[in-house]
This record gives sequence, structure tokens and C-alpha cells, in this order.
Amino acid sequence: MKAIAMRFPGFSASRRRFGQQAGALVALFSLAPFASRAQTPLPSMQKAPLPVSFRENPRLNGWIRVDERGHVTVFTGKAELGQGILTAQTQIAAEQMDVDFSSVSILSADTSRGPNEGYTYGSQSVEQSGAALQAACAQARAVLVGTAARQLGVPADGLTVRAGVIHAPDGRSVRYGDLVRGDLAAVLGMSVDAVDVIHVPGSGCYGHNGADDAALDAALLARAVAGRPVKLQWMRDDEFAWAPISPAMSMRIRAALTPQGRIADWQYDVWSNTHAARPGQPGGINLLAAWHVRKPFTPSPFLRIPQPYGNGDRNAVSVYALPRQHVVNHLLLDSPIRTSSLRTLGAFGNIFAIESFMDELAKAANADPAAFRRAHLTDPRAGRARCGTCKGELARGRKVAAGAWTGSRVFTLQKRSGLCSGSR
Repeated sequence: MKAIAMRFPGFSASRRRFGQQAGALVALFSLAPFASRAQTPLPSMQKAPLPVSFRENPRLNGWIRVDERGHVTVFTGKAELGQGILTAQTQIAAEQMDVDFSSVSILSADTSRGPNEGYTYGSQSVEQSGAALQAACAQARAVLVGTAARQLGVPADGLTVRAGVIHAPDGRSVRYGDLVRGDLAAVLGMSVDAVDVIHVPGSGCYGHNGADDAALDAALLARAVAGRPVKLQWMRDDEFAWAPISPAMSMRIRAALTPQGRIADWQYDVWSNTHAARPGQPGGINLLAAWHVRKPFTPSPFLRIPQPYGNGDRNAVSVYALPRQHVVNHLLLDSPIRTSSLRTLGAFGNIFAIESFMDELAKAANADPAAFRRAHLTDPRAGRARCGTCKGELARGRKVAAGAWTGSRVFTLQKRSGLCSGSR
């Protein structure tokens, strides 16, 4: 299908900008068919420049769904009167979702399943309903790409989509249809269409907590007492006892210095269990109760996530310019405890080890720690790191560090007293 560019007054749905604004939209994308519950609009929606059909329909069950085949079904409240509205709507959905035109079906003017958009008149269907559908599809695509990013262990902005297949930079891919085969449905022995998942905000977390496990616990209890409401709540001691934790790490670094105080050789080894064991990964079920039902499921095999994203070896490849750098990741497959992701996976441990060793090397070379690091960095921005408080180089007793993450660079200087710091 030929790509088409569309503009609607008062609404911009570029995918990058949409990712920043998606929270303000009332149209909700569900991986299963629409829930019967009406959705309450968010307060921020009152100020957002939403398409007309959103403003006229503050309570919507949904506009779009994706089935296990990856087929997209969209809903519109406008009727086809021979003017080609449904063809145009299908083109909008296909373009926004990055799927073939033949992979999209459209159902129109059925208020039991889709939005009530009133009359079809005034040549306004594409402008009004088209803008709303464009927004809903952009949100659906963002949800699918975000789910794929978690499953593949890479940032969402590094993924591309072609014909309903999401591709990672390392060559791995996942289909839209693969992402809607929920682990909950698999454990319950039900079709995906029979399972609705509605997120309820809870306490914050810094990585992988027990929220998904609690969802399966609640589903199992609900099935056991059919027809009765069930409330299940993990308490703090449950979370500490059963939720995944960040794995231990052990790092060993060896290096050689030239007579001029430059690093000539670098050997880095890191040992760790997996930092990525979220639900939805292929080959198994990563939900606690699934391992203890009558016919238990097995956990998914550990992911071997290639650089630059990595697993326990994230940021193990140093940002410093080293003539010989040999890095080995020892992924340990046996663990007495359940491990998964703390924020940044293994990056925080590897950066700490590398920077601590850089201090030792600077001391061995009788060099200033900041000057020693700058001598091993090719990024010119490193030389511009200054203290934001004293407007100059920090005196002795400072802490220094350098790090990187998918194209970003951070250089920090800080006095041990904590009174003076700066970063780039």
C-alpha cells in the first residue's frame, strides 16, 4: 500500500509526539475485545486538542482490536453512503498501524460495539472520525511496540514496524499477533478473547515487581468461586518474599598501562543471572502461580540480549577508547532465587565496577582522575564537563565518572563533600 500523509485541523498524531500525548486520549486500545465497562475520561483531556469524535464521545469502550492472527479490526460511527468513507478509514488505520490494507477490517455504525458519532453528513467524516481513528490506531501501535520492547529487551525507539511485524536492530522480530497471546489466557486454558485485563495503578516500582503475579492469583481465585467478586492484594511481606529481585553480580577487570600512563589492554568479565524474566517472553510462562498449578508451566528460557542493550552485561563494554578491549558475559543459568530486572538491568553494577577501576588505574599512573578519563575519551563533550556551582574545574577530592546508554553520554564531576557537582 502506498503511504499517505493526512492532516486534521487541531490534531497532530506524529508517532513520536503521540507517544508523549497518548495518556490524554479517551480511546482505549484493548488486546482483547472491548470490556463492557465504560471508561471515564481523564481530567487532562479537557485541555487537550482532541478530535471532535472524542469530545462528543467522552465514554468509549474502544475503537480498535488486534486478534491472534495480527488482523486489525477498527470501529467507526460513520456510515457508508457510497462516498468511500470506509475505504478511507481503512487506509488511515493501515497507514497508522503499519499493516497491509488487506489486514484491516472495519465495522461501521454499530453503537453496541463502537462509538456513536451521530449523523454522517457535511463531508466531515474523514476530518472528524478519521482524526479519531488515526489517534486510536497510533495509540494501539504505541502499546504494541511498547509490549514488544519489553519482550525483546530493547528500547521502543529502536524498533521498526513493517507489515505488522516489529523488528529489533539485532534482527529479531515479533508479530502483532504474537503479542496478544497473553500468559494469563495460557495458564487459565482460555482463549485470549475471553480474558480482559484492566490495569489499576498501584505503588511505584523500580523494575519488575509482583503485579503480574497478583493478576494471575486473582484470576485463579475468581475461577474457583465463579459468580462471586474477588479482591486479592499482595502485602509488603508478600512482595519481598515472592517478587523477583535483581540478581547478584560479580565483575573482574584486568588492565595494563603503558609507560606514558595510557591503558594498553583491558579484560572485563561479568558473572550474573538473568536480569530479564518478565511475562510475555517466548518459550514459557514467567508467572509465579503458573509454576505451581496442577499441570505446571515452565519459565521462559533466559534471554540473550545482544549489545548495546545487553542483559547483565549492559554497559559492560566501556565507553573509553581502549586499543584492546575484551569483554565476556558469563550468564549463569542456575539461581536459588527468582531474578529479573532492576532498572537499567546490569548497567549500574558494570558502571560502578568500571569507574572504580578507572580510579585505581589513575592512581597507578599517578594521574588526575578526571584528566586520566579524558585522555581515554574521544567524545569532545567530555572536556566540557565543569562544576555547575563553582563554574570551573573541581579541586582534588572530586568524584568523576563517564557512562553511555544507546547513544547518550554522561560525564559527571562531584566533590566528595557533595557540595559541588556538574554533568554533561
